[in-house]
Amino acid sequence: MNAAPRGLTNAEIQALRAQYGRNAIPAQPHHPLLVLAARLWGPVPWLLEVTLALTLATARYGDSAAIGFLLLFNAIAATIQEGRARNAVELLRKKVTVAARALRDGVWSSIPSEELVPGDLVHVNVGSIIPADVRLIRGTIASDESTLTGESLARTIPCGDAAFAGSTVVRGDADALVTAIGTQTKFGKTVELFRTTHARGELERFVLRLVTSLSVIGVAIIAIVTAIAVRASYDPASIAIFAIMILLASVPIALPAAFTLATTLGSLELVRRGALVTRLSALEDAASMDVLCTDKTGTITANRMSVVACAPFGAFSDADIAAFAAAASDEAGADPLDTAVLRFAEERHATPLVRKLLVPFDPVAKRSSAQIVVNASDAVAIKGAPDVLRALASRVPEDFDQRVHALAAEGRVLAVALTHDGTTELAGLFAIADPPRDDAAALIGRLHAMGIDVALVTGDTAATALHVAHAVGIPEADVHASVYPDGKVAIITRLQQAGHVVGMTGDGINDAPALRAAGIGIAVASATDAAKAAAGIILTAPGLADIVTAIETSRTIFARMTTYTMMKLVKYLEIVGILSVGFALTHLVLLTPELMVALLVFNDGVTLAIATDNATPVRRQTVWSVATLLRAAIGPALGTTLSVTIAIVLAAHLHALSLAQLRSVVFLAIVTMGQFSVYLVRQRPGDPLVPPSRPLAISTVAAIAAACAMVLTGTLAATLPSQLVVAVVATLAAFGAMLFAVFAILARRDGSTARHRSSSGA
Repeated sequence: MNAAPRGLTNAEIQALRAQYGRNAIPAQPHHPLLVLAARLWGPVPWLLEVTLALTLATARYGDSAAIGFLLLFNAIAATIQEGRARNAVELLRKKVTVAARALRDGVWSSIPSEELVPGDLVHVNVGSIIPADVRLIRGTIASDESTLTGESLARTIPCGDAAFAGSTVVRGDADALVTAIGTQTKFGKTVELFRTTHARGELERFVLRLVTSLSVIGVAIIAIVTAIAVRASYDPASIAIFAIMILLASVPIALPAAFTLATTLGSLELVRRGALVTRLSALEDAASMDVLCTDKTGTITANRMSVVACAPFGAFSDADIAAFAAAASDEAGADPLDTAVLRFAEERHATPLVRKLLVPFDPVAKRSSAQIVVNASDAVAIKGAPDVLRALASRVPEDFDQRVHALAAEGRVLAVALTHDGTTELAGLFAIADPPRDDAAALIGRLHAMGIDVALVTGDTAATALHVAHAVGIPEADVHASVYPDGKVAIITRLQQAGHVVGMTGDGINDAPALRAAGIGIAVASATDAAKAAAGIILTAPGLADIVTAIETSRTIFARMTTYTMMKLVKYLEIVGILSVGFALTHLVLLTPELMVALLVFNDGVTLAIATDNATPVRRQTVWSVATLLRAAIGPALGTTLSVTIAIVLAAHLHALSLAQLRSVVFLAIVTMGQFSVYLVRQRPGDPLVPPSRPLAISTVAAIAAACAMVLTGTLAATLPSQLVVAVVATLAAFGAMLFAVFAILARRDGSTARHRSSSGA
């Protein structure tokens, strides 16, 4: 006869704890200053640091202070975001800190789950949170594993099978042996996966590519011009000043601030529409998203089990099936199946039956039953698995198997039977499922129309996932079923490595690592705190309609920032071209460092106004391509460069100008044309003509007026006569109007060609 189990001894516990540690997720040590210092290393900080060094080199200490403040502000904001991530990890850690009932030295007692070690014998029952990964050695339970898999239905775990930390027992009780603790459990690995998972934003990559491209162009031009200048014995000081100004022109100083302002304004708009943006980079990247991985439970579906189909046999009706199933259900429990059955009985207006005794669901027998009164005599209503009730029935309908198979496409199938006068008769079948939200199919259709593929990534079974996917219009090839948290991250990583910009929606703790790994993590309204902390966008209203709004807002921001980037490239090519040709022909630098800094301030001052501009959202997903933008900028740059050159040549030919006055003319011409260039590049092929926002129009007038005031008063520049100032501005305004007309015609032609190709399937 086997001796009664006694569990681990104190000595064994101490030895195992020394080997495996505590059953907890250790806090990640960090020092605030080290975290802040780490935020000063990366493409965007490098951009600002190079700019800071250049402004210090040109003794523009006021500009240096402003850029230093922006650098520190960005670092502090990133540090705060990292703090949010640590808070999310802490939420996960608290989730697994529960009490456990363990057998030690022959005595059952309640201990903190942190004290468990591998080999401990624990007892779990209804309502218990499983404190570690365990293997059942006695009994059978049903476990809600939605925290790990998102699976809406409880999983039956027989003796000998494994149950996982963080899941909840909804039926049965069992003794179990602890097999893994802490970070070695599936739940612990989810926490560690979340902690170590990071997504790199599209903007960060774009800024690095842009700065690299402009720097390469600038260095190449400096090398060529310097070689010519050295051979021609130019003044070394002039060569140095020329090099500094070309490099200054290469740095888009206002780009990070422009994106931050544009996305901040966009996030405020989303708040008014019911979505919260907690990480601005998620909103920036949403414009480029071409794949949306979505969870099923609570995202596409309502996370509410319902009876979705019913098939009565013989003389029985839907109401009879509902009444019998409700009698065999426990209204006092928390079983989602029983809750759905009781709701079904109410919807069918089934008359409640008199119940004398309820036998709760038995995971081994796979059925529940109730002693009831039917027509003044005793009977038994049975609810359970179809194959189990088929074996109990006195007679089985010929089409029983066909009906079970047909209903299986709708959801999980249960059978109902009635035992009366010694005969068990099958009353019917019903299918129970978590149905899609009413707006899910329409939303996915809109996403497809926007050029975004939707993939279903869920912990549910393949049959359930495919049924839901078919109902909402997701192709079978884009369905990933029975996926654990690490699998979700792996799917996202594979898509990102293939060049896709991936978004992820979810609501559970099991979704948190994937939400963080994706460039665009979206937590739905019912999401847990951990999922919300991991996400970049949080929906506050039920359903997924706000995702479309977020994408449209992001694409509007993309349109505005494309305008800014194009303007920056046009002005860069224009300034570099004018300075290089002027330096090569005259041996003179046509701008002083002071005027160059002022020029950058005027050109970049319009950036903040562009962030408020009226813009049409781009129609398809977009990618930040420096090469594409550079090619598109060449035409406007040639037009503006030619216009400025003509204005400078005319001014020099008609007026006897000193070198200082010539530099003032160059400064005024480049600033003026810089403002007009915004209107050349803000119009995209196929987009309707929209008026500029009031801030943009005001900034244009203010910049030109300020430049005129500088050259009229001799501030940082030589004084010019008023008639010359008016002539330069008027000439460039005329050139700007002509260029706008030409590019507007070309944009309409390109838009018509694109629409024709689209309609013809080309």
